Order: sequence, then structure tokens, then C-alpha cells
Amino acid sequence: LDPDFAPAHYNLGVLTERQGDLTEAEARYREAIRASPRFADAHNNLGTLLDGRGQLDAAAEAYARAVDANPNHPNALHNLGLARARQGDLDAAEALFARVVRLDPEHAPARHGLGLVAVSRGEIVAARRHFERVLLLDPRHADARRELARVESLLRDGNGD
Repeated sequence: LDPDFAPAHYNLGVLTERQGDLTEAEARYREAIRASPRFADAHNNLGTLLDGRGQLDAAAEAYARAVDANPNHPNALHNLGLARARQGDLDAAEALFARVVRLDPEHAPARHGLGLVAVSRGEIVAARRHFERVLLLDPRHADARRELARVESLLRDGNGD
């Protein structure tokens, strides 16, 4: 294995992650990044791995590096949006989700993120629109279906905007 051939390290990272060897996957992603510091997919995958381990700040940093390397990487933008939302920065999360939707209007996960931000802000009517759009794009999106039921209940009870 050529130590400077980033795609090989990245592909091994993907393979070992799928096999459940997260320690080796992390090492492979880090090697891919060492060999090619602007390898957005490697940064993004490292972020998801770290996020899965509960290392939110390190994951957010990896996502941010992925976005820095490729400002139009929808998955990295979405993942960074989720991280920012969990860090309490709803403005950043909303901006990131909106950016994804501008890049790909049918990106259901980013629209779901916009719905979650709207719910967090008490913007129930806007949240309902986002969740309805998610379900038009992906009728099997269980989280959007659950959130839509919740916001419709809030609206029926007079707790929405």
C-alpha cells in the first residue's frame, strides 16, 4: 500500500468501518487526510465515525474541514448542520441546511434539519411545511413522519405559530 495514495487509505477506511473495526477505519481516514489534506470525503467520514463515538466537537471539526475542502459537499454540510444544532448554534445549523437545499432541493435530510430547527424555535407552521416536503421526497422517512404528527398535534392544541 502506497502510504501517499489517499484513495486507497480512504477505501480501506470505508471497508473496515463496514466490518466494524472502527479503530482501523479511523486510522485509515487519518492516513488518507495525511496524504491528501483536502480530501473532503475522508474528513466527512472521519467526522461521522467520531460523531458515532460521541465526540461531537471533534466530529464538527472534521465536518468543517470537509466543507472547507469542498464547500459544495452536501453530506458534509448536512452533517456539520446537525453538529451545530446539537451544539446549540441554531443559526449556523439553519444556514448549513439551507445551503444544502440550495445545492440539492431534493435533499430530504437537510429539509428535515430545517424542520427540526423550526421546531426548536417554536416556528411550528414552518416546521410542518418542512416535514411535509420531506415526506413528499421520501415517504418512508420515519423521523419526519413522527415530527409531522407532533407538530400537527401542537397546531391542533393551539401551541403553534
